[in-house]
Amino acid sequence: IGFSHGFFNMEFFFDAKTDRLAVIEFNPRLASQMADLYRRVHGIDAHALALALALGEDPLSVPRLQPSAGAASSFVFRAFDPLAVPAAPSAAQQARLHADFQDALLLLFPKQGSSLQRDFKWLGSHRMAVLHLGGRDEHDLRERCIRASALLGWPAPYTDQLKPEPDAAPWLSYAHPHPHPQPVNGD
Repeated sequence: IGFSHGFFNMEFFFDAKTDRLAVIEFNPRLASQMADLYRRVHGIDAHALALALALGEDPLSVPRLQPSAGAASSFVFRAFDPLAVPAAPSAAQQARLHADFQDALLLLFPKQGSSLQRDFKWLGSHRMAVLHLGGRDEHDLRERCIRASALLGWPAPYTDQLKPEPDAAPWLSYAHPHPHPQPVNGD
């Protein structure tokens, strides 16, 4: 399409049962929600790369940082029932989270009234929060998410909505019971 000088992101869903990849959208910009994850796992500061590119500098000249995690994720907390939206974590809960998980990045999206109703009407859910965490590996990351979620007073985003597929490793493969895609960014 001729876009050759900048960042882009692609949103897609992969159906492992049919081996089908469905592209949702391309965006001619950095997916800022993911920039923190690149830094944690690969030591890449995507914002510094974008700035270098904008200034006409070679992005490869931007030094990499020391990775802080072997795995990282942006855990999205969603409510699927408009009558059962959990309360936001208290200031004490948030303080405990940051004391116990110093690498935690918690972004809260509290809504009420017509804003909340609009989410459910158009998206079928409400994105309550996003939590970024790192871990030594994916097993450690999942355990850290479960513990951090408990501190926030919420179930881990995948444990209450997902069911294991038959014959799958319990931590590796999950099938989502909701037929509609759950966007991760750009809601």
